[in-house]
Amino acid sequence: MPKNPKAAKGTKLAKAKKKCCKDRPRCAQCPVVLMRLAKMGYAEQDPDKPRRYTVDTSVPKKAWLIARQLTLASAPCRIPTPHPRSRCACVA
Repeated sequence: MPKNPKAAKGTKLAKAKKKCCKDRPRCAQCPVVLMRLAKMGYAEQDPDKPRRYTVDTSVPKKAWLIARQLTLASAPCRIPTPHPRSRCACVA
């Protein structure tokens, strides 16, 4: 990601792609990943150009992994039924 001359120190400019390719795991320039990072507080969307985000350089690796992966609710369960309730989010 290129550095933004207007951004604060410790941040980088990220430009989201026009369309998400829906690969697994999602790429770092995917608009969904940048939106998730913004919800977590590690990025801010530019009000003038909606596809541009200012991302902290100190984003933990765990936050990137969470933003790039599926959520448990939308992921298919790989544990055969019946299984304990404590292991999986698919059992309500």
